[in-house]
Formats: sequence, C-alpha cells, structure tokens
Amino acid sequence: MTPSGRLATLCAFLLTIAACTRIDGTPTAGDPAPKPTNAVFGSFYGECGSVTDDEVAQITGIQDLRVEGKNGIKCRWAVGLEYVMFNWYRGSPIDRERMGSERIGRDVEQFEFEGRRAYTSRNAAPGTCEIGVEDHADFIYWVISYRSGPQPTDVCTPARELAKLTIARSK
Repeated sequence: MTPSGRLATLCAFLLTIAACTRIDGTPTAGDPAPKPTNAVFGSFYGECGSVTDDEVAQITGIQDLRVEGKNGIKCRWAVGLEYVMFNWYRGSPIDRERMGSERIGRDVEQFEFEGRRAYTSRNAAPGTCEIGVEDHADFIYWVISYRSGPQPTDVCTPARELAKLTIARSK
C-alpha cells in the first residue's frame, strides 16, 4: 500500500470512530450504561448548620461578627481578621480534607464524635481550629480563626460545640 493509501485508510478509520462518538459525551446506543453509585447521603443540616448568628457569636466569643455569605452549604461570619465558617460537603470524602490539613503541617487528631468519624485540625498561630464530622457520604466542617482578639485556652472547644449543635439539629 502506498503512503497516500495508508493515509486515506487512517482517515477513513478516524472518521468512522468520530461518527460513532458524540461530542457532548453522552453515550451512544452501543455504550455501556453508567454504573450507579451506592453513596448514602447524610442528614439535612439546614442553612449554616441550623445555627443562628447569635449562637455563633456566643459560642466563639468573637464580638461583632458580620455575615459575609450564607447559602445552603456554606456560611461565613467575620470581623477584622477573625472568622468563623461552616461548610456542608455532600458526597465528598472527609479523608481528603483531613489529609490536606496534614499536608500543610497542622496538628490533626482523629476521633469519634457523636458516634461519627471526625477530626480536628489545629494551627497554633493564628489560633485556628477546624472540625470535620462524617455523615455517610457527606461531612460537615466548622473552622474558627482567632487572629487578633482573645481566644479560648483550647481553640477547638467552640468548634466542637458548634458541630455538636449542628448534629443535634440535623434531620
């Protein structure tokens, strides 16, 4: 076969393959059906983990917190350099978040919290604590960062209290 004949054969082959493939990625009649996932989603936590703005300020001891953003899965309160944040991760593995904290050198402790797998991640300076609590294929996550004001002796105590309140109010 001549070089131009080989090129023509290759082009015909590629056109045949292209004709059997959809550009948008949806399966064609001959594609196998996608496999269903067996993920069991967790509880419903409500906006901001069902915790009020006043409760966040009272539990953390950070005065004059202002809401910077609220939606169904994430809320953030801040004043100056200090902040509190809630996240609700649906269908996301808690271990990925925990390993990220370990990789950046934070002090990570794994434990059971309210009957669920959990971890805390501490950063002594500037006094930051994260808590992640697993709920089946989901997890909730609170972070508190005391940067300029007074902070509790154990910066994770308020984070644990917020997580406990969120779990108690879940549905």
